[in-house]
Amino acid sequence: MAIFVLTSSKTFYDRGRAVIDTWGRVAEERGIPVYFASSVVPAEKYGFLTLDIPETDYEHIYQRTFLALEHFHKLNHYDWIMKVDDDTYVNVDQLLKAITEEDPNQLRLLGHMDSGPAAPIHSCFGGPGYILSKKLLNAVGPYLAKCRHSASEGAEDVLLAECIGRHKPQWFDGCLPFRSDVKDVVEDLTGMPVNGYETVDQLMQPIGNEHKCINLEAALLMSIESNAGDTIHIVCRQYTWVFK
Repeated sequence: MAIFVLTSSKTFYDRGRAVIDTWGRVAEERGIPVYFASSVVPAEKYGFLTLDIPETDYEHIYQRTFLALEHFHKLNHYDWIMKVDDDTYVNVDQLLKAITEEDPNQLRLLGHMDSGPAAPIHSCFGGPGYILSKKLLNAVGPYLAKCRHSASEGAEDVLLAECIGRHKPQWFDGCLPFRSDVKDVVEDLTGMPVNGYETVDQLMQPIGNEHKCINLEAALLMSIESNAGDTIHIVCRQYTWVFK
């Protein structure tokens, strides 16, 4: 299995570094390589891999996702490929436990089913990330470049679902829940007190809008000590973790 992280020169030094200092280290220790999908971030300085992928604006971020998947299709090495944003926290041990229950030789797109814009198949919500089996990547891989060139802009998760949907067996419906829900892997600890505090504002006073949870359905803030001794504040928003 491999994980690639969408990051950029603007977000790598806070969110990307937080990935490296937290779950990224755990993944590497468990034998899961973590790639940063950007040609302009110094992830190698911290012992992590990068993919030679140019930066884009947000409207064209799908190009970076497709290029990363094209790379792994050509590499043809991993049973599973997971895509996450750099503001996603992955519970690596839960991930490994759950993935052993799945078969990479079956068509599998695993994640949290998106109820957003329609696509030929059910797409997985891009926020918490999603996982492609080797068989699915081998099936869609030859068409990724064509799909990438034919798109103009749009949400990367929906565009990927559209690409898969045009080149799939008729019976394949798309995204399947990973175990009961992706929240088993991308931790959602809503309502659980942390260090004696019960709300985000109790644990860290907001500074303007910078430290407020945008989506209070899953509001949690906790602190983790990084390798450099800094305190990394993590704010949970819906299914993703934003590193402050």
